[in-house]
Amino acid sequence: MGDLLTNFLAARATFGGTLMFHIIFASLGVVMPFMMLVSQWLYLRRGDRVYLALNKKWTSAFAVTYAIGAVSGTVLTFGFGLLWPNFMNVAGPVMGYPLAIEVLFFLVEAIFLGIYVFGRDQLSPWLHWISGLPIFIGGFMSMIVVVLANSWMNTPAGFTLNGAGEVVSIDLVRAMFSPAWFYEASHMTIAAFEAVAFAFAAVYAVGMLRGRRDAYHRRGLMISMIVATIATPVMIISGDLTAKGVAHEEPAKLAAMEPQFETERGAPLSIGGYPDVEAGEVKYDLEIPYMISILAFDDPNAPVQGLDDFPADERPDPRAVWWAFDAMVGIGFALVAVVAGFWLAYWRGRGVPTNKLVLGSVGLSGFLGFLAIELGWITTELGRQPWVIKGVMRTAEGVTPAPGIGYALVGFMSLYVVLATICIRLLLNMATGAPPELEEQEGGEPGSPQEERETLREGSL
Repeated sequence: MGDLLTNFLAARATFGGTLMFHIIFASLGVVMPFMMLVSQWLYLRRGDRVYLALNKKWTSAFAVTYAIGAVSGTVLTFGFGLLWPNFMNVAGPVMGYPLAIEVLFFLVEAIFLGIYVFGRDQLSPWLHWISGLPIFIGGFMSMIVVVLANSWMNTPAGFTLNGAGEVVSIDLVRAMFSPAWFYEASHMTIAAFEAVAFAFAAVYAVGMLRGRRDAYHRRGLMISMIVATIATPVMIISGDLTAKGVAHEEPAKLAAMEPQFETERGAPLSIGGYPDVEAGEVKYDLEIPYMISILAFDDPNAPVQGLDDFPADERPDPRAVWWAFDAMVGIGFALVAVVAGFWLAYWRGRGVPTNKLVLGSVGLSGFLGFLAIELGWITTELGRQPWVIKGVMRTAEGVTPAPGIGYALVGFMSLYVVLATICIRLLLNMATGAPPELEEQEGGEPGSPQEERETLREGSL
């Protein structure tokens, strides 16, 4: 039992670490092609070479992240069979379909990335832009089908279990589009746009803090902040939709997220404090009366299930889930403040903000956006425990009995450290300064306020 438990923890750490590493590149794979298309469209419409320079830089950066993401994505896919063979024996007839579809979209993305990178001088400008559309579509759909698989694990549907515990009578449409699919897929996609847009904005904000006030940095910052500004309020709406979906479909997860220890009507929302599992209460918190019932069911008197409604061995740990959830929500509202502060400074200065506090907050947002994504996945995955397929298979039942998984954990984590180091180094080198041709054109000097206003009018979306 000791060896199995060691392997169980090592398998969870290996797979969880791989997922947390890969999810960053999956998000980049959706949004970076979109940013490439936007910058190239602006260049084709306006003929301004600053947009072309942004497009070339973003294309080079995407090629690097795509290559590294392909490695971690391959490890993640093989991890299902290597680390969780018992899980795949049960879930394989369902999980195999979205994973196979994801591979097809991955191939589309890879093929057209090659065409886009090497066809710039061989294709007409607009045909070259069109060749970038499948890159975005492939990355977008790859993320969607992977989230479909995860949503099925959270709210399994479209099958029956026979006496041997095997999945039979599969309704593929119902299984792939399980009750949680829409709120999970939409939330993850919007989160990717928000996080990556802030990450792009952070690069140019830091550059401006270092004295680079040229059109290249100003326009890179403005395009990124416009995308982030659109995504941020949509993210709040998506978060509300997701919370309501979890309340209806995954009540145990909601109870751990808040945390709600006892079932009650008019459940209050706890802010801060510490969940004392032994005592079954949240200590030192600030309570907002009726707020969970309102947020989850649009009714101040609606009953909210507590953890006491579920057997003790089927309850997720509210400590880890609650902290991850609260931190994610806190970051979300912090990003709202960053957006508000940026546009307030823009309005007051009638140009791209140069205030160090504003640029510094935008620079920090690049890290916070991705941290929120990681915390969201921690909430999703730990909130389902102890189930790998909710109500069907416990996580401990799905792990491989093979020994030595701890060595795999060390090996994979070492690989990710090397890949992350290489990726960060390459991206930092790419992000240093404007392209040489623009430095020669502008002399690397900050633009005048009038030039900034003209730049904004020309580059507005």
